[in-house]
Amino acid sequence: LRSRQDTGDRDAHWESRFFVPYAELLRSVPIYPSLGNHDGDESESAGDLDVYLDNFFLPGETRAGGRYYRFSYGKLAEFFGLDSTKNRSAQFPAPGVGSGSEQLRWVDEALRTSPARWKIPFYHHPRYCGGPGHTSEPALLDLVGVLERRQVGVVFNGHEHNWQPIEQTTAGGRRLLHIITGAGGELRLGRPGTTSFDGGQARVLDWVAQRHFLLVAIEGDRMTMTPIGTDARPISKPIEARQP
Repeated sequence: LRSRQDTGDRDAHWESRFFVPYAELLRSVPIYPSLGNHDGDESESAGDLDVYLDNFFLPGETRAGGRYYRFSYGKLAEFFGLDSTKNRSAQFPAPGVGSGSEQLRWVDEALRTSPARWKIPFYHHPRYCGGPGHTSEPALLDLVGVLERRQVGVVFNGHEHNWQPIEQTTAGGRRLLHIITGAGGELRLGRPGTTSFDGGQARVLDWVAQRHFLLVAIEGDRMTMTPIGTDARPISKPIEARQP
């Protein structure tokens, strides 16, 4: 992938791959992303990152030039767009997610002080992943520990190119859902190599290799997540979470 010449390090790449194809959607729907490995030199061009940061206008409180940020929907939900990548930038270095990192300290305090009922982190690499293209990310152990302590109920991830909701039972006996919804482009058609992690502490609830977007609805203490396929029909049964 490093040999590609159209990775996103020029505005012209964004015009043809993002602004034109999504023009109708962008007229009415704001897009608030999280950085992935293809948005910089973790997998592609180092120049991608600066152009990425220049092409998105992010809401709420932003850090590291927009590499991570937070925004609220009233007092019902607050979203935390985090950066799990190793993408390098002279101006905005990778903030890290490990113990002692600035990003980890920030999200810990942000979750602690948030008045929202639903506190929803989203970031690219999943802590747990059955594959087939990728595996679990042990480097996210400290971050997930913070999410457990702050009683987060649902996390959204990409990276793996399929639908793969994973249920973790935390050390405190709570349910934490890691929702992998990464099938917007190229699919991973092989089956997951594993469906259980950490001695059964986490398990894959479902798996579908089909293109989709995820419809999320929140009503009070109940969240319903339904993956919708290209024919506008669900590709799998809805997943439900509750937040006391």
